[in-house]
Amino acid sequence: MDNAANCDSLARQLPLHLENFRGMASRTRCFAHIVNLIAKSFISFFFRKPEKKKTVTIAADTIRAHQNQVIMDPHTITESEIIVDSGDELPMDSEQAVSEEAEVNLNSFSEDDGKELHDNIAVKTFRGKAIQLMKDDGISIDASEHRMAMQIFPRVAGLARKVHDSTTLKEKFDALVLADPELKGTPKVLERQVVKQLTVGSDLKGFRLSEEQWNLAQEVEEVLLLFESFTLLFSMKDVPLVVEALPELENLELGLLAVRKDERASNVIHVAAQAALLVLDKYSVSTNDCEVYLISIVMCPDRKLKWFKDHGCTTQQIKEIKKIVIKRWKETYISDKSSAFNICCEARCF
Repeated sequence: MDNAANCDSLARQLPLHLENFRGMASRTRCFAHIVNLIAKSFISFFFRKPEKKKTVTIAADTIRAHQNQVIMDPHTITESEIIVDSGDELPMDSEQAVSEEAEVNLNSFSEDDGKELHDNIAVKTFRGKAIQLMKDDGISIDASEHRMAMQIFPRVAGLARKVHDSTTLKEKFDALVLADPELKGTPKVLERQVVKQLTVGSDLKGFRLSEEQWNLAQEVEEVLLLFESFTLLFSMKDVPLVVEALPELENLELGLLAVRKDERASNVIHVAAQAALLVLDKYSVSTNDCEVYLISIVMCPDRKLKWFKDHGCTTQQIKEIKKIVIKRWKETYISDKSSAFNICCEARCF
């Protein structure tokens, strides 16, 4: 199940109907959804997703009298307009990318409104907590850095979309890549010099990045590489095992901790990493509520209790984990006729 609160409620109610279901102790979480929330919390500092407030119908020749008012003739209604947050600035030439990417994202709201709403609220909560926590530690994002950071994803993603959707731009992009000796004809990324040449024309100037934004974009890229192994794991044909996913989650945590402590990183990177860690911490604590995760590691032949020792658990914590596994084993499998066999199995597991 994913991490929405109604799934917790379901887990608590199921034991009333399924005798063998042990409530929250048996409630496993979707690792892919956890990592998705972690990534969204980090990316939220580099792309503001507008909130859909309402949809109104307007006439083709409507004249807008004020920012939030529309004058219309009810007999000439021909098209719809989506109104977003009144706090969103009206797009200038320099905000072309932000405006276009906002429209694309608004059109995707209908795919899964419930999950989208849950994720947006969660991300906003973690984002706010991270800003305050880092501010208390003397690290804050000023208005200039905030605005600069918020333009990165719309501009990069917007330009990539433009190149993908336009045959003319794709041909121009390929030609620039072939002419760049460093790329050797391999268009794997929107390389800096290629992008600069591609956005010389006025039609694409809204997608240009400043030198400062290029440097920040490189920092963002380095952090996102931490998600690569997890992405590859969940891209496989077979569903990953818990014993494969849980260690990857821990590796991600170690990587984000290193980013947060990196003195060379920009302030916004520090704060974004903190937001991602808050998500990870919340659901890492929650995984301890579920004995399935502990048991799966202990029962794995190449991990067992040693895995917990190697990953910093105290002697007392390891003893508690062992008690949980033995208790579940005895309650589920042990019987008078098989006592000797089960004792032997216990010894082998640890």
